[in-house]
Amino acid sequence: MLKRNRIYLIMATIFVIVVGLYLCKFHFGLSDSHSNWSEFGDYFNGLLSPILTAINIYVFIRLTKVIDENDDKRQQRAEEHEKSMKLMQFRKSELDSLSNLLQQSMLIKVENNRYTMVEPMMLALTYIETFLQTKLELFGLTETSATTLKIQELHKCLNDISQLMLNNIKVDKQIVLKFLNLKNEIILSLQKITLG
Repeated sequence: MLKRNRIYLIMATIFVIVVGLYLCKFHFGLSDSHSNWSEFGDYFNGLLSPILTAINIYVFIRLTKVIDENDDKRQQRAEEHEKSMKLMQFRKSELDSLSNLLQQSMLIKVENNRYTMVEPMMLALTYIETFLQTKLELFGLTETSATTLKIQELHKCLNDISQLMLNNIKVDKQIVLKFLNLKNEIILSLQKITLG
């Protein structure tokens, strides 16, 4: 607003100076002659046209610059938003995979009158190991963050359960509850990170 007022002030000042100079030099009053008015128009046009053209060029360049800056900012925001959305989708995909594998790891299958859970557990263990090695950065986790430590604890817990089952040893209810609680805490924590 201040710059616009400054431009108007400059234009008004130039107009007053041009008219004032003409009146001081050639006439102190208004003329009745058409030729004097024609000369005044030529004088006025000759002096103000280049000045106004220069002002128009300046304003055009300034507006173009402002529009370009705004376009760049808008483009940058759009790119950041798109990047954020892709990251969120990728995180969600990884979170869904982890959640599904952990869910399936506790499904009991009956084969030949025996309960088996080992294959889904091995898949879940492998996925957790891969997650710990390659996907921590995706969620902004460090090796010492609370969520990472819980994932490591979950891995140990699931590994203990699978070892007990492989050795046909009864699995204690407490270790299964610990696994389920850890799973829920980890999924909740990763969901919060995913949603930002």
